[in-house]
Amino acid sequence: MNQCQAPGSASNSYTVKSHSEVHYFVYAGGLPAGDDHQITLDAAVRLINPRIDPKASLNIGLRYSNTGTSTKTTTYDYIYNIEYVYVSKQTHEVFCLPVTFQYNLLSGRIQPAVYVGFSAAYLSENPADPHILQKFGIAVIGGACIEGYITPHFLIKADWRYELLMQYPSIGVGIKF
Repeated sequence: MNQCQAPGSASNSYTVKSHSEVHYFVYAGGLPAGDDHQITLDAAVRLINPRIDPKASLNIGLRYSNTGTSTKTTTYDYIYNIEYVYVSKQTHEVFCLPVTFQYNLLSGRIQPAVYVGFSAAYLSENPADPHILQKFGIAVIGGACIEGYITPHFLIKADWRYELLMQYPSIGVGIKF
């Protein structure tokens, strides 16, 4: 092709290797829904290798979530014709070290994404009875989120996740370093 356009001249082709990217994220969100709520705090390192796929990332982090639900129990005493209503609060606290693979479906200011992975998780449950159940183990993670970037470093995020239990969606703000 060069011989046709410029005979006798040499051409040089330059390629630039893309470098891996490291981003730090901090996110705080929740969902107040009356007696039901979700509070989430998340800090993560996002590793991106553009040579593989610029929309794919490996996330390693630290996460805390607290889910509270009120349960209502109604009993009826047929002898005295009295109805009893018991309302109790059940909470789930999850502390975990997640490792997830995330794929962003778009690459603009609005970035919907899906992710899967696993975590070393600690679950503390406070059911309706006074005993507190505690569990530690490996958990499977699956979720979807939408990140909307207001500025290159400030974002609004909606996140819905399964980790040890189906959590409520959380909506909050994040900072990218």
